[in-house]
Amino acid sequence: MLPNCQQIHEQFQNLLKSKGQFDEALEAWDLDSAKSIQVGMQARIESIGLAMDIPEFQFQRWAKEHGLEGKAERMEVVIGGTNIDDLWMNIMRSRIGTTVPVRHVLESGAVDISQKRERLSLVRIAVKHLGFSASADSHQIYERAQALGLALCPIEVGPQLRLQYRGDKEILVGARPLADRNGVWIVFRLMSDKDKMLLIDRWVGTNDVFDPNEEWVFVLPRKNNLGRPKRPSRRK
Repeated sequence: MLPNCQQIHEQFQNLLKSKGQFDEALEAWDLDSAKSIQVGMQARIESIGLAMDIPEFQFQRWAKEHGLEGKAERMEVVIGGTNIDDLWMNIMRSRIGTTVPVRHVLESGAVDISQKRERLSLVRIAVKHLGFSASADSHQIYERAQALGLALCPIEVGPQLRLQYRGDKEILVGARPLADRNGVWIVFRLMSDKDKMLLIDRWVGTNDVFDPNEEWVFVLPRKNNLGRPKRPSRRK
């Protein structure tokens, strides 16, 4: 249960008190005491951030808990509040390159769009940092992500992230696989070709493996929604 506003206020007051003690210790050149107070202040700041459900603190705590500090990166994406026609129109207006399978799943209605706008906290992480020194298939990758407390992305994260992220990083979207018009299971993949942003497909059958340096994104559930995500079924 999250602390109420009064409890958060008290934590802020205690933090201000600690700041005063820290300043006094520095003025007295009592560096040992200053260092000890600083450690306590950092813990209190983290506690306040978690209590207020601040995504940056949630990510930092998650990375520290799993020994992934400096090995994973936090991203954000806003989903929902639109429809598939407008989403597709925005992709075309943005001159984002797509493949035939991507166009098929977007035009077929396979991509569900949430009615409610929501900001998701994502974790971008390489296959090797998920614990695979060699290649791994999508089922192994998804199971490992689940074990780390991550959840599958809503399918619309693929096109929404491509519209909102203009960087050139190559990113695979960890979402429920979709079948293209030939029955091949795919996920979205973000790439770039010189100055052109691309939203393409990547096969995720049982015989399709991913190199250790390939990066995926998954959802980092909010503190009040840390239930284990459903395990994706193995695709043949």
